[in-house]
Amino acid sequence: MAKYTIVISEDALLYDDWAVLRQLPAFCSIWDKAAMVKRMRSIYPTITYPCHTTMRTGCFPDRHGVINNEQTILGEVSSLWEHFNHIVKVPDIFGYAKNVGMTTAAVFWPVTGRHPNIDYLINEYWPQHPGEDEAECHLDSGTSEEVMEIVRANMHLYKGHQRKHPWVDKFINACACDIIRRFQPNLLMMHPANVDGYRHEAGVNSMKAIHGLHE
Repeated sequence: MAKYTIVISEDALLYDDWAVLRQLPAFCSIWDKAAMVKRMRSIYPTITYPCHTTMRTGCFPDRHGVINNEQTILGEVSSLWEHFNHIVKVPDIFGYAKNVGMTTAAVFWPVTGRHPNIDYLINEYWPQHPGEDEAECHLDSGTSEEVMEIVRANMHLYKGHQRKHPWVDKFINACACDIIRRFQPNLLMMHPANVDGYRHEAGVNSMKAIHGLHE
């Protein structure tokens, strides 16, 4: 039997959010069938790119090499983000899946740019200089021509709202669904971040964050 796994990492989701989530239709429909972890200890630093690299490698930042969202140069944090997989020093789940003949996909999973073992890739990436459009930046980040057809078909969902929520999340979800329908990868990992964006903007327990849970 073919095996399929979808990993959805909703950035900045908290254990305290479960009281809200379990009342919502999608979560309620699976709640009694789900396994859950009530307590965990994260890595340090507990920020997005190191955490998500740990999730896919099983290693702490001192081994996988991603210690910040942004690049560090001689101990100073630059304005450039760690978008590309070449910085990751250890094997990851995408490589292991490919080694046993499975197909792989990632949509906005951090630090996966130009990853050699992701068949259907849309990296978390954005235009790096004035005048570069979204399509060009995804090509630069390793998206194949066949996946670019999906990118272009959904680009209208966040055109003019680059790195803004919920527009970019609508794009992420639409692309992930299209990849599943068209390619049926054995492993797909995706990273929507509207809740994280709202918590940065309005506070951890703000009404905007609660709205993000409903979205």
